[in-house]
Amino acid sequence: MKTLFSMLFKAVATALGLVLMAGLLLAGLLTAVIVLVWARLRGRPLPAVNLRWGRPGGFPGAGRAPAGEVVDIDAREVDGAAASRAGTVRPALEEPGTR
Repeated sequence: MKTLFSMLFKAVATALGLVLMAGLLLAGLLTAVIVLVWARLRGRPLPAVNLRWGRPGGFPGAGRAPAGEVVDIDAREVDGAAASRAGTVRPALEEPGTR
């Protein structure tokens, strides 16, 4: 009787695991289809699919020394006269909650 109960328990647990796995797979596929249809309805290009998970050699750039500080900004010069006029200088950062 003990082995019958054990086999029955294993069969039920396996069936529940398969149902759970199938449900999660179906939910993932349904989500992917909804995202693709939503993107097409809004006129956006479909998101790119990247199936390369693991790369030999680890992360790109691993083991290389940093290239130094890189700053990429759009800058313009402001002369002293324009900066001293009232209303032309605003603080770069404001304290939260102040106006």
